[in-house]
Amino acid sequence: MEIAAENFNNNHSKTHKLFLYFQDPGQDPLQVVSAADELIKEKKVQVILGMNKWEEAALVAAVGNKANVPVISFAAPAITPPMMQQRWPFLIQMANNDSAHIECIADIVRAYNWKRVIAVYEDDAYGSDSGMLSLLSGALQKFDSEIEYCFLLPPVSSLSNAGGFVLDKLLELQKNTQSRVFIVLQSSMPMVSHLFREAKKVGLVGRESAWIIPESVTSVLDSVNNSVISSMEGEKVYSNLTRVVVVVWLFVVLILTSSYTASLSSMLTVLRLQPVEDIEWLKSSNSKVGCDGDSFVMSYLQNVLGFNPSNIIKVTTESDYKGHFENKSIAAAFLELPYEKVFINKYCKGYTTSAATYRFGGFGFVFQKGSPIARDFSEAILRLSEAGILEDLEQKCLTPSHQGSSTPSPTSVWNKAVGLAKYFYNGEISTALERAPSLSHTPDLEDHWSSSRWEEVSTSDIPDNIIQASPPAEIELSSS
Repeated sequence: MEIAAENFNNNHSKTHKLFLYFQDPGQDPLQVVSAADELIKEKKVQVILGMNKWEEAALVAAVGNKANVPVISFAAPAITPPMMQQRWPFLIQMANNDSAHIECIADIVRAYNWKRVIAVYEDDAYGSDSGMLSLLSGALQKFDSEIEYCFLLPPVSSLSNAGGFVLDKLLELQKNTQSRVFIVLQSSMPMVSHLFREAKKVGLVGRESAWIIPESVTSVLDSVNNSVISSMEGEKVYSNLTRVVVVVWLFVVLILTSSYTASLSSMLTVLRLQPVEDIEWLKSSNSKVGCDGDSFVMSYLQNVLGFNPSNIIKVTTESDYKGHFENKSIAAAFLELPYEKVFINKYCKGYTTSAATYRFGGFGFVFQKGSPIARDFSEAILRLSEAGILEDLEQKCLTPSHQGSSTPSPTSVWNKAVGLAKYFYNGEISTALERAPSLSHTPDLEDHWSSSRWEEVSTSDIPDNIIQASPPAEIELSSS
């Protein structure tokens, strides 16, 4: 301002000179009124310029009305008072009200789909938030968001240990609130410095938290200590590759945990095409069974199905089941349905599932009561379900291929059955039964297998109506 006044006096006017008088009223409202009255009466000023707070501007404007002195203010009310021109005719505002600023904050909250926020503001000597809380609350309600907690801080000048006071308040806030979105509506730079230093100590500045600070703070960041800037930066940004991996992993977890009911399915090994028949056989034969020790399955096997606890083997991961089956440490495994489908899809040729399936309430995400993200998860799952994406993903990722299926298709069974019947029809059953156990390679046996009595049968020779009219086969015939 001094440079501007000097430039005006030297270059723009020879008849009018500008003289600047500075007064620092401090934080006391009475001193603001006293300083303005002193400038008018003693310095004979013709214009009063300044006031960064609306409360100060209103008081000085009242003094200017009495003396007919214009007051140019750098502050504006959050909500424009009614009949403002009539109440302060000599007041000139150089700033817009805070409604546009609050609308921008609300748009940011909507863009990130935050449902709850924490409003932070430092009380001033006037004991007012200038109506910004009311504006913010109304703007957030348009997008179904709300202020979960108002984090009120006293003036930093009134605290003997500002850092300790802020730390205690942050610990209390961390315990009683769920939101980690902080909106600083108004605060002095000293209070912001204490706020971010203590917030970083308790873990509220990082990738799981978001802070929105006003322009009054960001405009003076260049002048603050580097330690303050460091406390505001939080954690280092992860690489783009890490972000991609995390997104893919979360998507896979969402598919596996949200698209299927939590059904307990018993998975049994295929031993020479003769799987374990039922649970009673497992219990009566004192066989070992495997299950996930960290889930409800283990207690269900003991308390409901009646398995001996000593016969239940805890399996750490789904990939370990194959090793337990191969070294015969377990005869069967009990898995929740999604994990069973993943296992069968991967090892479809060596394992099969039993028909017995025990159904329960289903998988679900558990959130703390009133969590702002619970509804978002429900909406996302419903969208995937209604669009048919979950069903498509199940068919694509969790359905065993035809080649890997341990259950023979009707066509495959009929091919071999018709071939065997053709052989019987040629009258060679007695010779074949006598020679089949022999594994020696002899000319007679070789001539017999190559004789014209053995005829090849292709699938095209099988009538379609025979296959369609026949029930699905339960046993696969083998000539070996």
